[in-house]
Amino acid sequence: MKRLFVLLLLAGFAISVSAQVPIDFFDLAYSFDWNVSKSDFVDKYKDRVIISTDTIPDAGTDLYVLGNVFIGEYRTMTIVMYDAQTQRPMLISLPTDSLGQTFFTYKVEDIERIVEERLGSPDDVMEDVEITAYEGFMGYKTGDVKTWDSAVPMFLTISAGEGEQRIIAVSAVSRNPDFRQGYWGDSMEEIMKKEGRADEFDIEGIYSFKTYVAGMECMCAYRFTDDRFTSGKYIFTNVNSDKCVSNYDRLVRLLTKKYGEPYRNDKKSDATYYDQQWFSEGELVEKGDMSFMASWNTGFSVIFLSLDGEQDMISLSIEYYSSDYLFSEDPEEDILKDL
Repeated sequence: MKRLFVLLLLAGFAISVSAQVPIDFFDLAYSFDWNVSKSDFVDKYKDRVIISTDTIPDAGTDLYVLGNVFIGEYRTMTIVMYDAQTQRPMLISLPTDSLGQTFFTYKVEDIERIVEERLGSPDDVMEDVEITAYEGFMGYKTGDVKTWDSAVPMFLTISAGEGEQRIIAVSAVSRNPDFRQGYWGDSMEEIMKKEGRADEFDIEGIYSFKTYVAGMECMCAYRFTDDRFTSGKYIFTNVNSDKCVSNYDRLVRLLTKKYGEPYRNDKKSDATYYDQQWFSEGELVEKGDMSFMASWNTGFSVIFLSLDGEQDMISLSIEYYSSDYLFSEDPEEDILKDL
């Protein structure tokens, strides 16, 4: 949500949108094509775009204003902006008056009420925090930020000012799937439609099939609790002592590239000094005398990468758990079914 100073340029525009069908901001966000490229955006949404940056000097090249978008009873100025680095779109909506002017008013509280009626209580509330990251938010340096980051798409509100000089923006942005193409809470039917693959193992509450990750053959499993996706797992096959440690290290690097540094990356060994001198780490894993574990916490998911062995059998796997599910009252019994 950068270059919001552009809104100052737009605030004086009296926008005619009578020809467009009204749409609710949240319905727009839920139906929006979050994968549409900047080059294809105008063509796909030509019936909704009323102003592009071509008509606003020095506004940049990645901003569009959509017409007849409402939050509750309030008409809004809704902008689609593409992030310069990620090239991903974001919806930004400011309530306006009947002339298309963004207003500074007590109605901020009314907008907040409508948002919470649609989305429920926010996942995070930050009061009187620095909002300079949202560059040029009408000149305010601090404000209140609320996020609904477990929703798909993610939503947030930013409000600033006092009394009759308050203003609010309501935004939506896509987030990456939690596991492959699935989001926590998806139904099995939704996941199977996204994957487009048959269930190969016919296990109750699990949708699974063979696939490849990082060039390695594995079994992929989506697990459901009350038909809601709560955990996913890759179990690698054909793992041998020669390459298991190097494969583990490679997976650590790949997961770190995607999720950042792990908060844990441990090697545990019960091997005697003699065994450590004569056997490779892979052979020690195979014997059950050495194991590896790394984990990441994304805020939405907890991810475990593990390598261990027992009775000459080596296990290499990656497990993904919904944070809400993992830290619920007692998920242990259900989790054990995955292992």
